Amino acid sequence: MNQTSLSFTVFFEDPFWIGLFEYREQQLLYLKRIVFGSEPSEQVVYEWLKGCWYSISFQAPVETVRSKASHRNPKRMQREARKAQDTGLSLTKSQLAVKQQQEERAELKAERRKENREGQKEAFRLRQMKKKAKHKGR
Repeated sequence: MNQTSLSFTVFFEDPFWIGLFEYREQQLLYLKRIVFGSEPSEQVVYEWLKGCWYSISFQAPVETVRSKASHRNPKRMQREARKAQDTGLSLTKSQLAVKQQQEERAELKAERRKENREGQKEAFRLRQMKKKAKHKGR
């Protein structure tokens, strides 16, 4: 049986407000992190969702193990949701996946920067050699 779920959570991560989309399909977790900046009102979030829903591109999926869902009392779920809202959210799997994706992007950026720096050094070395070659006959 295919199970899919989508959730959107807005939370404060110093110094910005962040929206986190979690899309679960079978055993895969797709994430998208949106930085809002200052605290967004419900209307701002709603308008953003209406305007940008179709252009959201999720990150590469992360494989997860989903526990078997059992029927839970709706009032208990409501209490747990209120408690989570009061104490702060712990989005461990999602946060770990986002952190992993950030680290991968940082590694790629560092690699590109290193290649660029080496290219600049090589170009400088070639310019110096040409300059010396021009003045060699004098």
